[in-house]
Amino acid sequence: MAMAAMAFAGCTRVVSVEVEEGPRRLVVEGRIEFGETIQRLRLTTTDVFSSPTPPPPVTGALVTVADNFGARCDYTERADSAGTYRCDLVPILGATYTLTIDYDGERYRATALLADGPPIDSLYFEYEQKGVPQGDSGFRAVIDYTDPPVEENFYRWE
Repeated sequence: MAMAAMAFAGCTRVVSVEVEEGPRRLVVEGRIEFGETIQRLRLTTTDVFSSPTPPPPVTGALVTVADNFGARCDYTERADSAGTYRCDLVPILGATYTLTIDYDGERYRATALLADGPPIDSLYFEYEQKGVPQGDSGFRAVIDYTDPPVEENFYRWE
């Protein structure tokens, strides 16, 4: 019995790993929310790997969103939250939106279509036992829908 306990006892060895600091990169967190009139996004930069503080906020950026119908919205930075920008915009399904960010002498641009998701066939809850990859046991929401077979789509359900 004592021999088995000794076999499971081990040593702890601290290993120091040097991680090279790469160049600072702009990080954009946000999306256009259908059904919302106030759109928000957060701008930060990358930081060193082992930093104990939150990523540095990006202040003073010029942020705009324009759609393919000619509407444009200029984001303003919130005075009470550095790096958080907001814009009053009512999104339109089927519109293509272009986000433009001017920061630190660089221009960043992204374009995306605001598409509608498929209709939900059913929504129900199933009980999952403890030990599933999602965490503790409990009820999980399940959504059934028919995905168009000829399109490559990615959905986010909230």
